[in-house]
Amino acid sequence: MADKDVEKTEEIFDPLMDAEEAFLHQRGPGKDKIEAWKKEFGYLEWMAFDDEVFVYRSINRSEYRRIFTQSPPTALAEMESFVEEEIIKAALLFPAYDTIDWEKRAGLQRTLSDNIMRLSGFQPTVGPRRI
Repeated sequence: MADKDVEKTEEIFDPLMDAEEAFLHQRGPGKDKIEAWKKEFGYLEWMAFDDEVFVYRSINRSEYRRIFTQSPPTALAEMESFVEEEIIKAALLFPAYDTIDWEKRAGLQRTLSDNIMRLSGFQPTVGPRRI
């Protein structure tokens, strides 16, 4: 086997990824729970705000329709907040929605909702390209 073939098969050590995984498993729900959710829901993502870990899944089309056909408040700002809350309630796996201090950080709800929508296919993973 040539030296360059050996290089391709060697596992690459990524200290940043190992540190991130350690953080997730120390502060998050645990490896077994994550694996169970992967089997149940497919793709999962996680993000951290300071020392808090948030694990979420995508929403499906019927969940999306349910959220947007409910009777939200009439003011635009209230409607946006309502929709963000409903998206998070549908997709947040860890921690439980009602255990989070939403007043602590003004942008947490918007950021989580945007990430869930991106994971659900509502934002492109690659930007448009000129042809």
